[in-house]
Amino acid sequence: MANHKLAKDNLFYAMSKENEPKLTVELGDTVDIETHDCFTGQITSEEGSFGGLD
Repeated sequence: MANHKLAKDNLFYAMSKENEPKLTVELGDTVDIETHDCFTGQITSEEGSFGGLD
């Protein structure tokens, strides 16, 4: 059994069968998955404004 890490820079904006796999694992392996929030890290504090987000 192996441990894997999937970093948050491995992201897709649309689900498609054309997307290449970013990681292949074996049965019993452990995977640590980093994720972005829905604004891809643009919000950095509770006081931030949503006006400048894309």
